[in-house]
Amino acid sequence: MVPAARPWYRWLCPRASPGQAGGVALATRSGVSGRAVGGLAATAFGVGAVVVAGPGAQPALVAAALVVAFAGFAVVLHTLRAGAGLPVRLVLAAGAALTALCVVMPPAGSKDVASYALYGRMVSEYGENPYATVPDDHPEDPWYPDVSTRWRQTPSVYGPAFTVLSAAITTVGGGHRTVVRLLFQASAGLALLAAALAVARLTGDAAATAFIALNPVLLASVVNGAHNDALVGAALVGACLAARRRWWVATGVLVALAAGVKVAAVLAVPALAAWVWRRHGRRAATTVAGIAVGLLAASHLAFGPVAVLQALAEAGQQGSRSSVWRLAFDNGPDRLVGLVAIAASVALGTFLVRRHLDDPRPEMAVAAALVGYLLLGSYVLPWYHAWLLLPVAVAWRSRLALGATAASAVLLLGYTWPPGDHSPVGLVLRAVSYWIAPAVALAVAAALIMEIRRRLPVEPAAESAP
Repeated sequence: MVPAARPWYRWLCPRASPGQAGGVALATRSGVSGRAVGGLAATAFGVGAVVVAGPGAQPALVAAALVVAFAGFAVVLHTLRAGAGLPVRLVLAAGAALTALCVVMPPAGSKDVASYALYGRMVSEYGENPYATVPDDHPEDPWYPDVSTRWRQTPSVYGPAFTVLSAAITTVGGGHRTVVRLLFQASAGLALLAAALAVARLTGDAAATAFIALNPVLLASVVNGAHNDALVGAALVGACLAARRRWWVATGVLVALAAGVKVAAVLAVPALAAWVWRRHGRRAATTVAGIAVGLLAASHLAFGPVAVLQALAEAGQQGSRSSVWRLAFDNGPDRLVGLVAIAASVALGTFLVRRHLDDPRPEMAVAAALVGYLLLGSYVLPWYHAWLLLPVAVAWRSRLALGATAASAVLLLGYTWPPGDHSPVGLVLRAVSYWIAPAVALAVAAALIMEIRRRLPVEPAAESAP
């Protein structure tokens, strides 16, 4: 008797053993539950309403749609955690459909794609260094009117790898704004789907896959907004997969690529190298760190290290309205507050990384290194959490993963408030952005610290002398 052919999705998303999945408990039922379908429908409706409404939508409508999407997403995860709900292939299909919708529709809540395009055109169209030139130098450029006024006098704050990609996209798209916009959004969408596929292949877990593919923050904000943070997260997923397979050169290349898009992601380099050292020895760790540092140094040299460092130093003095340091920025020198914020972020990340070095999943060490910056950084935005949410999906039940999800959701909800809106709903959203989001970030940071402290071994009390 000839065995039945194995469906393609069984190969793509095999049911991994607990050891293969790094200890993740996997679903054991393949049926579809009505509750999970209802949660999926609510998620799709909410995400679709946000992106279809577009940039001119009323904040109350966008906020209500996000609440519906977050509620549906929570139902999906809760149902899948119980062991039944949605097959992995259905999660991937739904995620792909929502990703396509978010790519096709113009960005609803961000103007970053205009900055990406103009920085790219500085290279492809004007032959200039975007780290030594500012958008105000090209007011005639067709993308200039869409660049946020806050960033018109700022050189590029993105890494050299993303500058190369931006130049390539603007070269291909030329003067066709829609093509350029779609290419930037598609790069984010493809990165998201690649990460979801990798997690599905690694774990065979529908919940872990949904954690990426159906996450409203990743869809409605990161993909639709064309944010390059999806590239950072996907590169880190790839670096962790390479580390699992002991492909040390590939690990170094991919973690360097992540930091080459957003420089703050360089925090993942020592964390991943330390994890490799702990589990595979000094030689492997030296290879990872050497490749990563060498590539980053070479890419910065290509654009002039002085210009790059000056641009990044200026960006490091920025403060966002939802940062835990907002009041400090309002009442103190920006440079000093920025340095304190960096120190606090690195301290929290270092503390958490040390406690995750023995974890069999490199993703936990990487996520621990980044969560300090995402919670305690001076300039925090909801889409930044893609750096962490993509790699930590393999441990989506962890307090780190769920805490980052909650923090990013509250951040995104608060950023639906347009400054100057004093309507009743606007005042509520303002409070979310200015007060609740920082409070949630601090609460998550405290919870992570307390969790680690509870795990520390308790030394036995010394016996009293007879």
